[in-house]
Amino acid sequence: MASVHAGVLPKYFNSEWSVEQFHLIEAKPYIVAFGLQKNTVVILGMDGS
Repeated sequence: MASVHAGVLPKYFNSEWSVEQFHLIEAKPYIVAFGLQKNTVVILGMDGS
């Protein structure tokens, strides 16, 4: 994911010092969004994962 979005996301997200990193399978499509509750991220896999 980092190589695909390197030009779009700030360098902070590619840093080993970022707060959190998520590594997803690149071959599968996902929808990722911030949740309504504080400090939440929602990740929906198009294959039901």
